[in-house]
Amino acid sequence: MAMKYSINQAGVIVRDDGAIIPVDSQNTDYIEYLAWCASGNTAIPYAGPDEAWSQYQIDAKTSLDLSDVTIMRCIENNVTVPQEWKDYRKALRLIVSTVSGDASQAFPVRPEYPEGS
Repeated sequence: MAMKYSINQAGVIVRDDGAIIPVDSQNTDYIEYLAWCASGNTAIPYAGPDEAWSQYQIDAKTSLDLSDVTIMRCIENNVTVPQEWKDYRKALRLIVSTVSGDASQAFPVRPEYPEGS
């Protein structure tokens, strides 16, 4: 099976088995990486655990911001905010406020819009 490579934001080369490849012309892994690139391959951006979690938090913050519109519509139309919306927003706030976590966990699912909002 052919190796694949990625490069993180700091320019560090990461092989798909998790090995960090030093930029060193004497290193056999680096030589293999250069040959891989010379054969027309391109390293993809690496989304390591911290980067993946950061993106997960951005998605949660965006969803939380968008949910504000639903809450405002409920308030403006004298509609009680359903519990499932309260739980949804609580789950999003937890993601946004947590320093690190597992970005592969299921993302909270937006409930149906409240009737009358």
